[in-house]
Amino acid sequence: MQQSKREYTIFEKKILVFLYNSRIERSTGEIARKLDMSWATANKYLNILLDECQLINRKEGNRVYWMYWTQFMDLPDGEKEKWG
Repeated sequence: MQQSKREYTIFEKKILVFLYNSRIERSTGEIARKLDMSWATANKYLNILLDECQLINRKEGNRVYWMYWTQFMDLPDGEKEKWG
């Protein structure tokens, strides 16, 4: 059975476009500030996109960094290692 595709929310679209255009990892706080949304809203939608395999994340101390999945796949192997 094939899963139906859903419409992305405006928050998800903003996050995906921002991360795609950034081409580097960004923290939750940085994403929230750049997109003029609360940290909680950014975190909620980042985790939804993570669950749908659109993004990848890594933790460093108390920060979480995010990257668009396809851009992560293009990283050299040495860079991928820090993502766990």
